Amino acid sequence: MPGYLLALFLVSGQPEPSPETAEQLLATARDPGQANGVRAQALISYGRVAARRGDGAEAARAIWALKGKIGGGVEPAFEALGVVGPPALPLLAQVMGQCKARQERPLEESQMAASLLVAIVRENNRAPEALALGPALVRGLDCGDPAVRQLCGRALGALGRVEPRELGAVRRRLAADRRPDVRALAAAILAAVGAGDPASLQALERALSDRAEVVQLASANALLQMKKPARARPVVERLQRSRDPQIAGLAAGVLRTYPPEAR
Repeated sequence: MPGYLLALFLVSGQPEPSPETAEQLLATARDPGQANGVRAQALISYGRVAARRGDGAEAARAIWALKGKIGGGVEPAFEALGVVGPPALPLLAQVMGQCKARQERPLEESQMAASLLVAIVRENNRAPEALALGPALVRGLDCGDPAVRQLCGRALGALGRVEPRELGAVRRRLAADRRPDVRALAAAILAAVGAGDPASLQALERALSDRAEVVQLASANALLQMKKPARARPVVERLQRSRDPQIAGLAAGVLRTYPPEAR
């Protein structure tokens, strides 16, 4: 059996693959003389081995170094980072954070990194690497790409909690960011991570009078989720009569979610 096939075979059979197996898989992934499919499978298997051996952070860097160097229709580096799991999160956050540098790092790459980051966080939101992401995710709300901003918001929501410093940064974006979609996103984030925080409740109540209807609606919906619907209900009822049919439809949907005692 060729060496790289033996290594791939051993990955599934060893309770703790040896360093030699990992090295052989990485060498196969780096070998331009191998078929692209073999190299891609070797890289993904290398990520799986690294995760089982506890070498994920180092493996993530080695995997990323091969990004774009293995041909084929699908980039295997992201799949390999996905099987590495939480140890890959710092690198993914770094890639995601380059979303403004259009010439240095394509926005599509930042989106892929952010999408993978969200998937890992949802499955491992108590992992130390995930809990340390708060500052990077809040900075990601400044990304020039709306898709990346939304993904950062989802990741923050999946965490379920952030440190007070990051919570304050989200409140400031709700109050002062020039982009309505960011202010609305900040409201949604506060619903997920700001429960029980009086300052967040006050920020959302102030945002009910935001100049943008989408922010008003997002803030009202956040207050509903935080079981504080009384202040939000009049705003949602007014938005149900908005001239914007999308806002009016969304407001009607929000009203349907109010508990009977709040009607």
